[in-house]
Amino acid sequence: MARYTGTRIPRVEDPRLLTGTGTYVDDIVRPGMLHACFVRSPLARARIAGIDVSDALQLDGVHAVFTAADLNPGVREQWYTLNGRDHPDTPRPPLAEDEVRFVGDPVAMVVAVDRYVAEDAAESVVVDYEELPPVVDYATALESTESVHATHPGNLVGELAGRPMEDLAPVFDSAPHVVSVTVHQQAYGPVPMETRGIVAEWSAPAGEMTIWAATQSPHEVRSFCSRLLGVDEHRVRVVMRDTGGGFGQKVLPQREDMCVMLAAVKLPAALKWIEDRQEHLLAAGQARHEHGEARMALDGDGRILAATLDHVQDAGAYPTPSPVQSGIAVGMLFPGPYRIPEGTFRSRFVFSNTSGRVAYRGPWQFESMAREVLLDTAARELGLDPVELRRRNMLRREDLPTANFNGMPYDDITPYETFEQALEILDHPAFRREQEQARAQGRHLGVGTCTYVEPTAGATPFHGTEGATIRIEPSGKVNV
Repeated sequence: MARYTGTRIPRVEDPRLLTGTGTYVDDIVRPGMLHACFVRSPLARARIAGIDVSDALQLDGVHAVFTAADLNPGVREQWYTLNGRDHPDTPRPPLAEDEVRFVGDPVAMVVAVDRYVAEDAAESVVVDYEELPPVVDYATALESTESVHATHPGNLVGELAGRPMEDLAPVFDSAPHVVSVTVHQQAYGPVPMETRGIVAEWSAPAGEMTIWAATQSPHEVRSFCSRLLGVDEHRVRVVMRDTGGGFGQKVLPQREDMCVMLAAVKLPAALKWIEDRQEHLLAAGQARHEHGEARMALDGDGRILAATLDHVQDAGAYPTPSPVQSGIAVGMLFPGPYRIPEGTFRSRFVFSNTSGRVAYRGPWQFESMAREVLLDTAARELGLDPVELRRRNMLRREDLPTANFNGMPYDDITPYETFEQALEILDHPAFRREQEQARAQGRHLGVGTCTYVEPTAGATPFHGTEGATIRIEPSGKVNV
C-alpha cells in the first residue's frame, strides 16, 4: 500500500465514461422488452374510491395495467437487511391501496411496448379520489387529529432518548453560561444525474430472476427481491453496471422497484422502468427535513459542562428504510469530538403526507450542524474566537481511549491534532488579518469550522462483507 498512499492514481473507469461507452441501466435492451409508467396521485392525501383502467387497456401497445389488487398480494416478505425481519418497520405497500399519502404516490402501473405508449395510457387511467385533510407539517404532526397511517395514530414513527433531560437541570442552573439555539434544516433532494431505474426479467422454466439496476448495493437488491418473491437468493442475479450518482438514495429498493419485480413474474418478457425527472422530484424521496433545540452549559473559561439535543425529524409517508435506525445516530454522535462530561438527547421521527425520507450523504449529519452552530453561538456570547473555544474543548490524543456521554467509545482518532493541521494549512492568523482589512473596505469574508466523529464502517451483511476472486493466469498475470 505504501506506493499508493499519497500518490495520484489514474481512474480506470474514466476512458469509457468520457467517450460515451459506459453502460447504464437505460442502455439495457432485452428481447421483447416491455416498459412501465406509473399513475401517480395529484393529491397529498385522499381515499381511493375506484380506479377505471378500461380506456388505457384499449390503447394499441398496452400490455397490462396493474393496481394494488394485482400486485400487492404477491409480496411474501419485504424488509431491509439494515433493519432485520423483526425490527419495527413502517408500512410500505408496492402500490397505494386504500389511500394515497403524498403527491406522487404510485396508484397504478401501466405496461406497454414502449415508454411513450405507457405514458399515454397512464393519462387515460381514471382514479376517483375523495380528498382528505393532509398532514403536511411534520413539526405539528404529533398534535394533529389526522393520521398519515391509521396504524400509527399520533403520527409518531418511533423515538429514542438518553437519560431524562431533567437530570441535567442542576448543571444548567448553576452554569455561568448557558446557550440555546433551535436549528432548522430544510429538505434536500439527492437528485443524481441518473434517476432511478430497473430492468427485471423472469425465467419461469428456471424460476430465476435477472435484474439490471441503478443501485449502490446489488447484494441488497438480490436479498430484497428474494424475500419479496419468496425465491432462494441463488435464483436472483443482479447486474450493476455504471451508476450515474446515488448519494445514499439508491442504497435500497423502493416501492416502484417492488412493483417491477412483482410484475415481471406475470409478464412474458423483461420489464424496464426508468424514472423521469418529474417523477424523481415528486417521489424518489427527501432527506434532512428536521429541526432540534440544542443547549450547552459552559464554565467561566469556556469549557463545556453539559449539552442536550431535542431533535424532531420528518419521515414523510413511506420512509426507506425506517428512519429510526439511521436517525438515532443524530443523538448518539451529537457530542462530537469534544470533552462534554454530561449530556443527553431525544430523537423523534414523525410521519407526514410528503415524499418519504431516504438516505442522503450521512443521514445523521444534523448532529454536526446543530452542535457546531451551538458552539459558534457560545463563542459569540463568551467573546471568544470560535476556533479558540473549540481548542479548549476538543479531544486530544492523550485523552484517549474515552467515551462520549452516550457511552460510545472513542479510540484511534486525532480530532485536536487534525484540527490544528487544518488551521495551519489555512494560516488562520493570516486569514483573520485579511478579514479585518477586508471589513474596513466594506467587504465581508468569513471562515467556519466543523469537526465531527463517526464510525468508519458498519457490520451489516451487504455493507460489512464482500468477496473477491484472485486468479493467476498461465502467463503469470494476476487478475483480481
